[in-house]
Amino acid sequence: DAFVVKMDTFGVVAWVKHFGSTAYDTTILEAAIDDAGNVAVTGQRCAAACVGYVAVLAAQDGAVMWEAELARVFVDVDYALGTWYFAGTAVAGDAPLGLSLDVSGALMLAVDAASGNATWAATVEDGAATLVKASGTDVYFTCQGACVQVHSTASAVALKFEGTYQGGIVKVTATGVPTWTADVAVTVHAGLAVTQD
Repeated sequence: DAFVVKMDTFGVVAWVKHFGSTAYDTTILEAAIDDAGNVAVTGQRCAAACVGYVAVLAAQDGAVMWEAELARVFVDVDYALGTWYFAGTAVAGDAPLGLSLDVSGALMLAVDAASGNATWAATVEDGAATLVKASGTDVYFTCQGACVQVHSTASAVALKFEGTYQGGIVKVTATGVPTWTADVAVTVHAGLAVTQD
């Protein structure tokens, strides 16, 4: 089973949060910290089948502030300006945190940090999300595979990718509007860093 440990700068343990039970196993794939020190985790829970799992833990004691099981596994998480951003994959008809999706592919889900309510989702047809990075008022996420077109539940704007490469990068505003796509000749699995001009 998985666990999260909060330690101070001297290595003294403040709290430990265990995930899992005798009924299922939990795997944590990624974690991120917000401005208040709360921790979001993303991963999966497996019993007879696996489902996606996301949770936010309180900075002071590791108590679960909110959590959700999702139809698909989310592989990355980041935080900016009061919003958690989760990256994963979706199938048309999924409704992560109550937000109905019409497109299958790479998914970036924006979730209000305080309430745990989904605010918008962006999907890339036929891709699989690998990373998400929030930077100021913009969010970037990567997809692998034949990334075709970006759709958002918050905007009628749909942007197409130009080529047929191994992956792509998408820039979306914090309000869910896609602003550009970029084809890349390699799959981006790690190390997505964003700098402002």
